[in-house]
Amino acid sequence: EQVEAARFRGKMEPLVEAHQHKGDLECHNGFPGIPDDPLCDFEKIRMNNFFDCGDGSGALGIMGLGCVSRYDFIRNILKLGLSERLRLGVNPYALGLIGSTDTHNGTPGLTEEIPFPGHVGVADDTVEKRLIKTQVTHNTPAYNPGGLAAVWAVENSRDALFEAFRRREVYSTSGPRIHVRFFGGWDYPRTLCDDPDFVSVGYERGVPMGSTLAPRPDSASAPLFAVMATQDPGTEDRRGTPIQRIQIIKGWVGPNGEEQEKVFEVAGDPNNGAGVVLNSCMAFGQGWERLCTVWEDPEFDPDRLAFYYARVVENPTCSWRQADCSTYSPQDPTLPATCADDTFQKVIQERALTSPIWYDTGV
Repeated sequence: EQVEAARFRGKMEPLVEAHQHKGDLECHNGFPGIPDDPLCDFEKIRMNNFFDCGDGSGALGIMGLGCVSRYDFIRNILKLGLSERLRLGVNPYALGLIGSTDTHNGTPGLTEEIPFPGHVGVADDTVEKRLIKTQVTHNTPAYNPGGLAAVWAVENSRDALFEAFRRREVYSTSGPRIHVRFFGGWDYPRTLCDDPDFVSVGYERGVPMGSTLAPRPDSASAPLFAVMATQDPGTEDRRGTPIQRIQIIKGWVGPNGEEQEKVFEVAGDPNNGAGVVLNSCMAFGQGWERLCTVWEDPEFDPDRLAFYYARVVENPTCSWRQADCSTYSPQDPTLPATCADDTFQKVIQERALTSPIWYDTGV
């Protein structure tokens, strides 16, 4: 019965929402036994002092009430899926990642931080309203402009898009229109990033995001992952933000059944000197319009189930909160308390998250 339920869940629920205007659900710091990842502090409704549900389920999280479960966050769900695969022979949580805006203004896709017009009509249509929590269900200062779903489909039709959703060839962004390709295989050339047929070779010699690697050939020592990202070009009024780095996040189940994870820096530079002048929101420092690499897992164990997904991270920028706060003078007596509250992020790093690629032992 559990096996059939797991198989049915996997069939009916191929996707999960990694980002929307009420927060980011990739990962969360502060759970026992799970290593901290500095980028997991991004756009959380409840950053600190949350009550851990333990083995229970989270509830009322977007209202700041109840407890928070580690399984409210996707990276832990993906690891749980590997454990269930070992237990049941089926992975019910082989999930592709998408983002959503979740706007209440009828403006899907309006995800720019600056200017941010709010999400809930007249409830947050001015700077003053956005920076003050006025309703239990609309804690606007804790929210963000929302995310986007990106889909790799053979054509722009309803059927083709639905098929891409089903095969999980999709990815999430926190708002920017970052262009990402992610492939996994056993014999990609190390020079693939210089090949104008990068995408064709990606498909021919491996699998795209959302797929399971082909069985390991005897000649291969470890899987290779090819990832290419291009920055959001922006608009005539506001150029896109350069990319700072690409990471690959790996999850696996250890020999004693422990769920593990590790973040690998694979391209770019987290110490590239980029930053923001807070009072003007002017960005500084260098980044990349395009980053690409072919990465081999240096810690691959052919006897361990694993998943891999790419995280593409932009240079730091001002959040909409800081942009709105910077319209006030620091001495202004009407300056909202939000502007001095460090629990609300002033500087953010927008990102894209690909759907995973899974390695299965076949056992």
